[in-house]
Amino acid sequence: MISVRRITALLSVFLFLLLSACGKATLPAETAIAEEEREEIVSQGTELQTDTEEEETEAPPTQTEPSLPVPPPPVTSRQETPTHTHSWHLKSHTAPDCERAGSELYLCDCGMADQRKLSPLGHSLPVAASCDKGGICTRCGKTVSAALGHDYMQGVCRRCGDAQSDPIYVLNTKLRFDESASSVMLKLGAPTEILWEGDLMSLVYAEDLATTTVIQTDKNGLWGVLTFDPTARILIGADSFSVAAFPDGKKDPMSDTHYLTVESSRIVSFTDPQTGAGYALWFHYEECNYDYMTDPRILADFGVQQRLSFYFINALRHRAGLAPFTYSATVEGIAEGYASLLTDPNMEFDHDGKTGDRLENAGIQWSWWGENISHGYVNAFFVCDAYLHSPGHRANLLHKEFSHVGCGFAYSEEGVFGAQVFYRP
Repeated sequence: MISVRRITALLSVFLFLLLSACGKATLPAETAIAEEEREEIVSQGTELQTDTEEEETEAPPTQTEPSLPVPPPPVTSRQETPTHTHSWHLKSHTAPDCERAGSELYLCDCGMADQRKLSPLGHSLPVAASCDKGGICTRCGKTVSAALGHDYMQGVCRRCGDAQSDPIYVLNTKLRFDESASSVMLKLGAPTEILWEGDLMSLVYAEDLATTTVIQTDKNGLWGVLTFDPTARILIGADSFSVAAFPDGKKDPMSDTHYLTVESSRIVSFTDPQTGAGYALWFHYEECNYDYMTDPRILADFGVQQRLSFYFINALRHRAGLAPFTYSATVEGIAEGYASLLTDPNMEFDHDGKTGDRLENAGIQWSWWGENISHGYVNAFFVCDAYLHSPGHRANLLHKEFSHVGCGFAYSEEGVFGAQVFYRP
């Protein structure tokens, strides 16, 4: 049966709906009767039922995770415009040739222009001539006198396909490690001078001071190469070394000399301290190396190192735009005697100021004179480089007033002493 309270509640709802239809009812905040009835029903454990359906119970409210704030839309500098697909048409074309670049001009229907540069094609030379000798370009017919030089990558020239093992490229000529002196001279021609230290032969090529090169050979083949040739390259395995590019080298803490040992080879790069640029490259084969400090063939006669010093000094002067020195055998004797005096343990290693007297005693009248002395440098390559790194010694090497030079070395238990004497008549 339906209780009186329920009948009263239903009548209240009906009355509210009727008044709402007439526009005179206000929305109540809550129906107190319904809430009281709900509490009573729940407390008595009864269930509200009708003859046709069962009332649904309300599910407890569920808690939701807080949501992140929505980021603002990206800021754009201008409104998006519909994508335009260019339709290019070739307007003009200038073909490149072996030496000059070309160009192409493209125009779009919308009026936009696109200028494109075409790189020069480069000369196409016969394989046999392109890397070693130059030749006639097969594309333009022009005679190319200068050799292009090999472009080695992983031991193979990318231009001509040459695949020689461990090649040395110097003075536009390729040499092998097993190259004999006679083979070198067949390729390079007669040297400026041939010098001997025991069975070690030094072939000096100094007709062009800018590319002064010394090639040293012995009975086993090529031993070493020192060169001022800026185009020279030494390929060992996959690595290419040159005066300008010396990868992964170690630096001598005493100078700007860089050195590297690769497989059985020693490679040294000499660097000018004032310009920071490399000026010479020295390679020698470790397996047939001579110890300059102990080898009796070298310590018995320093004549070769004295002559090599002269060639290196002139190459350095040429780089500085100065006239080369004239070598004087008389002054060489004075320098040797001075170096011998320096080996005296009772004599202080210092300049004695008597070189002018020594020159006059040898019958040489001078207007200018100067000297360099050294201790511990036996190899002419390194002593000249050491002088280049000392301001006072460098000034003598590159003095514009000096015209003649002589170099000397002497050996004692204290090591090797050296002297260079300069003068101008």
